[in-house]
Amino acid sequence: MMRYFILLCMLFLFNCENKEGKVINVDFFYIPFGVETYIPVTISNIEKQGKKKNHYPLKENNFKSMLLLLKNAKHGHFDDQYIRLKIISPKREIVYIDNNGGFRFNSEDKKLDSKTFLKLKKIIESIYEE
Repeated sequence: MMRYFILLCMLFLFNCENKEGKVINVDFFYIPFGVETYIPVTISNIEKQGKKKNHYPLKENNFKSMLLLLKNAKHGHFDDQYIRLKIISPKREIVYIDNNGGFRFNSEDKKLDSKTFLKLKKIIESIYEE
């Protein structure tokens, strides 16, 4: 299951060359993982504190697959004072990810395992290097 999650995250974020499927635009707000801030980064201020990547084009099917896997992740700790990433879909689906791989999606707190989280960090960092 973990391998599928990593694969789908890569498909989601790199928007594979699949010619089928609708493209949607997703917004990201990001503060590099591991960076310490003077003010806690929270749900209410991530948009002011984070670097915005507006209307990033993704295949809709890839995004839906990623959301499904997030829904199926195990429950875990989410630190709402240490947010580093906010993802907003066109349908206003929002995912917050903290500095330790915890995330909040649909009012549920869950956590990625360390291997998957490391892969996700690398993918997000590559998007912001563009």
